[in-house]
Parts: sequence; C-alpha cells; structure tokens
Amino acid sequence: MKLVSPIKQTLLKKFAEIKTNYWAIPGAFVVGAVLLHLLTFFLDSHFKDTIQNFSLFLHVNHDSARSLLSTLSTSSMTVAGVSFSMTLLSFVHASSQIGPRSLSGFLDDRGSQMTLGLFLGTFIYTVFTLSSVQGAMQGSDAPTPPLLAINVSLVLSLISTLAFVYFIHHVPAMIRMTSVVDRVGRKTQDEIINYFCHEGFCDNEKKSDVAFIENQSNTQIKLKAQGYIQFINYSDILSIMKNSNSKIRIFKTAGDFITKGQSWAEIEDHSSKLSEDDCDRINGCLAVGSQKSMIQDYRFGLLLLTEILARALSPGVNDPFTAKECIDQIKAAFYVLADHYHTAQTMDDSEGTPRISLSAFDIRKFADSIMDPLHHYCDDDPIAGPHLKRSIEELVEKHSVFEGLAIK
Repeated sequence: MKLVSPIKQTLLKKFAEIKTNYWAIPGAFVVGAVLLHLLTFFLDSHFKDTIQNFSLFLHVNHDSARSLLSTLSTSSMTVAGVSFSMTLLSFVHASSQIGPRSLSGFLDDRGSQMTLGLFLGTFIYTVFTLSSVQGAMQGSDAPTPPLLAINVSLVLSLISTLAFVYFIHHVPAMIRMTSVVDRVGRKTQDEIINYFCHEGFCDNEKKSDVAFIENQSNTQIKLKAQGYIQFINYSDILSIMKNSNSKIRIFKTAGDFITKGQSWAEIEDHSSKLSEDDCDRINGCLAVGSQKSMIQDYRFGLLLLTEILARALSPGVNDPFTAKECIDQIKAAFYVLADHYHTAQTMDDSEGTPRISLSAFDIRKFADSIMDPLHHYCDDDPIAGPHLKRSIEELVEKHSVFEGLAIK
C-alpha cells in the first residue's frame, strides 16, 4: 500500500511558513540571477562571433565595461537599501496604527517582495558579470568582454528602475487603512471558500454511516509540539485512514492553540490497530508554529478586522469611518460563510467511504462570538454603533441562519 512520503509531509509543513516569509521570493530572484549569469556566460563563450556582430548590442571595451558594471551594481544595491527602508517604515506604521498581527499582510505582499528580489538579483548578476570581465582581462592579452552579459545587465537595470517607480507608488497605497481593510476582508472571504469548498469536505449530515463511535478504547492522537495549528494536510490523513481501513475524528482546526501532549484527534477503535509510525505520520500532517496564519483559518481574518476596528475606535486614533469599513468587510464575510458553510463535515475516500469527520459547525454560535466584541467597541460610538446595528439587520434579513442574532 502507498504510504505518505515523509519528504512530502516536510514540504507541506514548510509551506505555511514560506507563505508568510519575506525572504522566499527575493531568495528565488537571487538564485535566478546566478543561473542567468551561468547561461549568458555559456552563450558568450560559445557564440562569441555571433554576439559581437549583433548591431543592437552596446559594444564597449573592458575599461568601459568594468566602469559600467561597477556603477550598475552599486546603484542597484543602493536602491535596494532605500526600498527595504521604505518597507520597514511601512511595517512600523502598520504596527502602531493598524496592529502587529496585520503585518502578515505586508510580509506576503508580492509587489514589495518582487521589487526587492529584482534589485538583489540585478546586484548579484552585475557583480558576477563584473568578476567575469576582470577574469577575462587577466586571462589574455586581448580578451573579448562578455557583451551579452553586459547588455543583460543594462536591461535588468532598466527593469529595476521601472520597478522602483512602481514601488514608490505601491508603498503608500499598501499602507492606506482602506487598502489594508479591503485586503484582509478579501483574503478572509477567499479562505472561507477554500476551506468549505476546496478542502474536499462535504455536508454528509444525512448519511447514516457518518456517525463516529466514541468510546474509551479509541486511539488518541497527541501532538509532540506546542503552538498554533497553521496547516492540516487532510489529503495525507485521508490516505493513511484508507490504508488502515479506519476513521478519524479531528476536533481541532487551523488557528487553535495546542500544547505538547494534547490530543487533537482520535481514531475509531477497530480490529487492526494503527502502528506508532502511523500515528507519527498523522502528527506529521500538521504544521505548528508560534503565530497564527490565514491559511485554512478564516477566523483569523475576522479577528484581524476586529482588532483594526478596536484600534480605529480607540481615543488615540478616533477613526469611526475605518470602523465602518471593518464592519462592512465582516458582513461580507458572513454573507460568503452563509452561502458555503457545512453544518457537519466529512471527507470521503475514492470509494465513497467517510474517513475524516470534523466537529459540527454552529454558524450562529460562531457569529455571536464575532459580534459580541463588536458591540463592546461600537455601541457607544455615534457613527459605528448605528452602522453595526443596520449591518446586523441586513444580515438577518438576507440569511435566515442568523435569525435571532443579537442587536443591542
């Protein structure tokens, strides 16, 4: 029987960390710059005559090439430092005005990551090309400069200049409060759809064979680490359950904090017990870290919007219009949730047999847990308070599942 690859488990566990790391894309650009240098160096070495006869290329001698590449490498690193400083300033602004937990939205911003990566890649490429020029000068009395590599350096510098202009526009737009609220709101809606529609779960509430038999002999799956659950690889868990002909109930979800040795799932008692290696592989399907992530955790997005709202209504900020935008985004997220949620969720294998079941989702209870803090912050505000009341009334009117939602 096919077992879950430990390498695949490790890669999936690192996926959640890479998604929120700032270095991943810039690092990829640096590696790409090295590979591009090797490619152009190979072409310059093997197609020297063809490249020299190409009229569109800039033709320079060794002294001019060395001076040009030195200028390009120095300027690209200087611009990279300026860009990184602007990014740090935006982080400080976001931390003080919006909230430190909203920094993940800035860390995984593709525009700033690609801009910094392009600057670093251009610097690495021009430095490597400069070393090639100096090496060629020392190796022959009349060496030929690597024209292709020099012209590629010019093209990369031109692209970096355009990227810097884009970055100057992008950073102020990125730290605007409206943009932050909109980005968190849209990401929350996407995660709701991904979780309920794309994870493979279905609403099998009416099927008779879904019931999970609970008894004291069930195998408890206990985690050997501590932290927030950032990602659960349901597909690999399903594969393990199918191979062992068993069923698992998962009563923790992404975003929950779990301590070392705490049970997060249990396997229904059956004739063929799972081995300790199977339990270790199931534990390996979890990514656990020191902070929450929005991957699989739409609740975290709603909590971020609540935090932004709380800061906006604080005496030091006093920005009720941002609070109204947060309420609108939370309302929109509840619209999406009401359209896609499942009361009881299971995951079936390829033969249609239920293998994974989650705890029943009570949308009313969940809505109350989000709305109660909003009432605490908004009720005394003459602008945000009435807007929250109207939003709840519209929510109840459109979706009957929210009927009876508290309007204070």
